[in-house]
Amino acid sequence: MLSATKNKKFIKIAACLFMLSAVFLLANYTLAAVDVGLEYAAQTGLGGEDIRIIIARIIRIIIGFLGIIAVGLIIYAGWLWMSSEGNEEKITKAKQVLKNAIIGLIIILSAFAIATFVLNKLIGATSSGPETGGGPGNGGGGIAALGSGIIESHYPGRNQKDVPRNTKIVITFKEPMDTSTLIINNLINSNNIKIYKSVDGVTGPTVSDVQASKSADNKIFVFKPKQYLGSSAEKIWYSVALSKNIKKANGD
Repeated sequence: MLSATKNKKFIKIAACLFMLSAVFLLANYTLAAVDVGLEYAAQTGLGGEDIRIIIARIIRIIIGFLGIIAVGLIIYAGWLWMSSEGNEEKITKAKQVLKNAIIGLIIILSAFAIATFVLNKLIGATSSGPETGGGPGNGGGGIAALGSGIIESHYPGRNQKDVPRNTKIVITFKEPMDTSTLIINNLINSNNIKIYKSVDGVTGPTVSDVQASKSADNKIFVFKPKQYLGSSAEKIWYSVALSKNIKKANGD
């Protein structure tokens, strides 16, 4: 009777630990689903793996491995307890293993919670910002056709919504470009690059105070407005238009 009572007690403890483990796994999945700007990295043509994702994966692997060990110890303790047949020495050993495993699992879950909190704060610090409806997006005129499909990709994407106001505009060309037709004194060439409110059209007021940089191969160009686009009070669509006066490096 005493053995059956102890077994029931262990089953209850195991059920609670199983629920904690399920929470741990679900939280792990949630972290994996967080958007940390990989699309942005891909659009720049740089490494396709964000350093924050790499760190998150390493932490998940380490904590997951430790979690497996802790669960294994819990199962081992349960086996000792269930097979003790009333032997007090085995029961005492099982309790000690179970106690240590539970403490370890609590530490692991706490470490995961702290790591998740810190990573979310880091992600928020580097990618957050006041949001606007669609700017800087490509509503309206969008990015004008330049040559025969010379633009490989651009970020934000066409008609993309809820883009942070502090987002950089990234345009990747298929071929090296004549940088003087895109950048003048580290600013955009406002004669050839138009950033404007979609509702005003390309002939309306434009944003010209925009920092500009490029990759070494003259294919990737990054534009960062010095002042946030849009408004914190309302959603505003922005468009980007490139003039056909922009030239390739070979002069075409």
